[in-house]
Amino acid sequence: QPVSLWGLRLGALLALDYARAPALPVSSLMLWQPVHSGAAFLTQFLRLRTAGAMLAGEEGGGTAALRAALAANEVLEVAGYDLHPQLAQAIDALKLASLAPPAVPVHWFDLAASDGRPLNPAAAATVAAWRAAGAGARVQRPTARHQPPGSIPSGNCQMQGLCQALEPGRENDPSDRSWSRTSPTNSRDSACHRAT
Repeated sequence: QPVSLWGLRLGALLALDYARAPALPVSSLMLWQPVHSGAAFLTQFLRLRTAGAMLAGEEGGGTAALRAALAANEVLEVAGYDLHPQLAQAIDALKLASLAPPAVPVHWFDLAASDGRPLNPAAAATVAAWRAAGAGARVQRPTARHQPPGSIPSGNCQMQGLCQALEPGRENDPSDRSWSRTSPTNSRDSACHRAT
């Protein structure tokens, strides 16, 4: 039975990597604020250990030393988790731009600090690379602004886009590479924009 994959941050890279040769057919992908480089994410993760060592008054050696330990097939404990060299190597090799999705609906949610903000250069370059590879995605840009507890404005693009992406039977044409957007009547709730 086909599955839909929802990946958050690094999980988006893992979902795209899985979709290249899935054990089960993938019907759609939802990528929430995906990281663009597995290597950069791994470096940030290793910094948790160096920060912990500094707070404990120990010599951590920096991320270069930790990477050298992984290269020597050493298992590292980072923030309470065991990081195995094979997993680190696999994460290190992942790049969003090179993981063009298969021909299924792809919903990419990229949070914006305010309305009207364009995609950052890395995200725009990734979309261009995917298009060059014959793939596409619907990119939605919900704004990360405060909402009162329990309040979901009817025009909020974040909720509209999420519900549409999860709605059974509502499949977008994977060949349509246009950008998703909504046009709420209240401009305060406008959270998605067509990018050019």
